[in-house]
Amino acid sequence: MSAAAYLVNMLNALPVEMVEPMDISDAIVWLASEEARDVTGVSLPVNAGFVQW
Repeated sequence: MSAAAYLVNMLNALPVEMVEPMDISDAIVWLASEEARDVTGVSLPVNAGFVQW
């Protein structure tokens, strides 16, 4: 993998440098809420769109 391809893979889809602890806790609170009562067996990535191939 070239250096340029590596750098492209290291970019976030959203314009944030890192997710904050509050982002993670917001997801946990939502999952524990009544609004998420029908959500089962899923992975919920809280990663600002960061995907490394």
